Amino acid sequence: MQNNRWLSTGVSSSRASSIHEDQQPFFASKEECHLKTSKSFDDWEYVIKALFKTSQVHDDTLKTAKLFTQVDSLSKNTKNSIEKTSKTLDRLLDKKLSILAAVKDFNDMQSSLDVTTIARKHWISQEDE
Repeated sequence: MQNNRWLSTGVSSSRASSIHEDQQPFFASKEECHLKTSKSFDDWEYVIKALFKTSQVHDDTLKTAKLFTQVDSLSKNTKNSIEKTSKTLDRLLDKKLSILAAVKDFNDMQSSLDVTTIARKHWISQEDE
């Protein structure tokens, strides 16, 4: 018959202490295994957190790049709008100058015709009647 060292078979106390001594490395290796497992879990947790942070940095970089291209597009639109506004202001300035020239011509015609004096005389004569 085979003796099982884990089962108590009524062996003498020296044999039992021998079995207990044999179990010491087993328990030590079991505790060591638990410690190594715990350390492995901690290491994996660290790796996953690092990967997550790297992924988050990558996502933030992509978002920043997209925002930068949007800003570039908006700046081009703004530049085009400013150019159009500038052209419109130039045309308005030209119109203003032509209007001022026409008003000056009207003032010159009025002073050369002396319309003010004629109009006063006309209104005064109408009041007398």
